[in-house]
Amino acid sequence: MRIEPQNFRTIESDELVPTAEVFKSAGYRFVQCFAARVENGFELTYSFDKDLVLENIRINLPDGVGIRSISGVFGASFVFENEMHDLFGIEVSDISVDFKGKFYHVTTPTPMTSDTSAQEQGKEGK
Repeated sequence: MRIEPQNFRTIESDELVPTAEVFKSAGYRFVQCFAARVENGFELTYSFDKDLVLENIRINLPDGVGIRSISGVFGASFVFENEMHDLFGIEVSDISVDFKGKFYHVTTPTPMTSDTSAQEQGKEGK
C-alpha cells in the first residue's frame, strides 16, 4: 500500500481565506474541513489536494471566536462549515449556503461542544 505525503501547518484564523485563495489559484482542490474539541476551544483542519499531495491547514480557535467561510473560494466547503456550526457551535460567517443551524436535526444543540456530552451519552447507553 502506498501512502501519499501529507503536509501540515498552523495558521491564524484571519489567514484562512487568503490561504484558500492561494491554494485555489495554484490549482488545488478543496478536500474537507473538520473541527475537533480541544482544551479551551477547537482545532480546525482544512485539507487541499493537488497531484495526490494533501496540504493540511490547522487553526486553533478559542471558545467563542468565529471564523470566515471559504465557500466563496471553494463552494463545496459550505457543507462542512454548516456541520461545524451545527455540531460544534462554531460561528462561521459568510457561508454561501447557510442553513442557519438547520443542517442537522440533532436532539441536543451543538452536541460536540460539551466535554462531558459523550461521556454522559455513554452512561445512558449502558
